[in-house]
Amino acid sequence: MNWLLDTDVICQPAKRHGDARVIGWLHQERERCFTSAIVIAQLSYWVRSKEGRQRRDLQDWLRRLVDALGGRILGFNVSVAHVWADQEHLLEKHGQRMAWRIGILPRPRAVMV
Repeated sequence: MNWLLDTDVICQPAKRHGDARVIGWLHQERERCFTSAIVIAQLSYWVRSKEGRQRRDLQDWLRRLVDALGGRILGFNVSVAHVWADQEHLLEKHGQRMAWRIGILPRPRAVMV
């Protein structure tokens, strides 16, 4: 099983007080984790909102993240739209819904692909 990660999950290692459980899970599942180009754009924006050493450190972290993900950064296209729809359907089936982010796209946390 693979995982499609959103911004809130994938950035935990870069946060000052990142959730240790999420960080451990990311480390354990790292080879099966994917994200989207939209998440990378959100992270890039977040990095640009910082200044000085914090910004430089986050730029380095983001560069390492992109390198580590290699070909596991998905563009948002028809295939990804279908994956999202499948995940939304599965979550609804279990009484859950994905949160929506105004102005961009629905934001699944970590969903199996």
